[in-house]
Amino acid sequence: MSSENHIADILEKMKAYMLKSSVGGQLSRDAHPKTLGVLKATFKINKDILDKARVGLFSEANEYKAVVRFSNGSHKIQSDKKADVRGIAFKVFGVPESMSTEDSLEKGNHDLLLMSSPILPFGTLKSFRDVIHSTVDGSFLGVAKWMLFNLKTLRKVLQVRGRHNDLSQTEYWSAAPFRLGDSVVKYKLTPAVRSNHKFNASRNDNFLRENLKSCVENKDIVFDFCVQFFDNENETPVNDVSVEWNEDKFPFVKIGQLIIPKQELIDDNQLSKVLRFNIINSVKAHQAVGELNNARKVVYKALSDFRNQASSEYSENYLKDLDEIYSLLGKSL
Repeated sequence: MSSENHIADILEKMKAYMLKSSVGGQLSRDAHPKTLGVLKATFKINKDILDKARVGLFSEANEYKAVVRFSNGSHKIQSDKKADVRGIAFKVFGVPESMSTEDSLEKGNHDLLLMSSPILPFGTLKSFRDVIHSTVDGSFLGVAKWMLFNLKTLRKVLQVRGRHNDLSQTEYWSAAPFRLGDSVVKYKLTPAVRSNHKFNASRNDNFLRENLKSCVENKDIVFDFCVQFFDNENETPVNDVSVEWNEDKFPFVKIGQLIIPKQELIDDNQLSKVLRFNIINSVKAHQAVGELNNARKVVYKALSDFRNQASSEYSENYLKDLDEIYSLLGKSL
C-alpha cells in the first residue's frame, strides 16, 4: 500500500471516530484532547552553542515570545491518575516570514511538539496505519487482533506510558527527527533545575493541572532545550521513530531554554480549542523529515480542519496571532 493510501485510510478512520465521540456537536482533538494548561513563555537561544547548530532560529542569540500547551496524550479525556504520555507543544512567534516554509499555515510562527517519551511506539507509517485501522473504533475484536500480532509494539506502548506527578519536572522529547541545516536532529526539553515542590496530598482526576497551577503561580518554570545529532541510519534511524537514539553514545547538546515565567494559570478551555500546533508550521532550516513526519503534516492539518468545520462553533480563523492569544492569557509579558 502506498503512503497516500495509508494516509487516506488513517484519515477515514479518525474522522469516523471523531464524529462518533463528539459531544453536543463539538469534536475534540483526535490526540492530546485534554489540556492541562496554556501559558505564556519565552524561547531563548544561547550565545555559545556548537557551530554546526548555528542554523535558522539558532543562528544567533535571541529571545522569542511563545505560547505553551501541556496535555495528556490519550485520545480519550481521562483521569490524570492513569498512566499516559504527557505532551508539551509550543508556538514560537516573531520568526521572519522569509524563513517560513512555503507550505507553512502560519508564516512567522514555528511549532515544536514534544512528549514524555523518546520514542513513538508506532514508528513507521505502516505501523501507525495498522494500529489506527485495528483499534481506533475500540471494538474488542479489533484491539485483540492487533495485540496478538503486534506484541513487540504493544510492549513499547506500555513502555512510553508513565505516571507523572509534576509536569515542570518531566523530560520531553520530539521522538521524531527534524532538519537542522544540513544535519538531522531530535529535540529534548529537560528541567533546568531539579525541584521538590510540595503539593497538596489530593490526587484527583485533574491533579496534574492543579500541580502545574501551584508551580507556575509561585515561580518560573525553566527547561533546557537540547538537540541530538543524527549519526548513522542503523543506530539513529530517520524513518523508524520507535528506535531510541542512544543518549550515552549520541548525547543531547544544550542550545537554549524554554522559560515559562511566573503567571496565573487561567481557565483556558476555550483558548485551547482554537489553538493549533502543527509541525507544518516551520522554519525552512528546521523542517520535519522522515516518512511518518511527512504523513503527520497532512493528517494533523486535515483532522484539525475537519474538527473545526464539523463543530457547531466553527471558526475558520483559528488563533495564530501573538497579541490576540496573549490578551486571552492575561497581561502581556
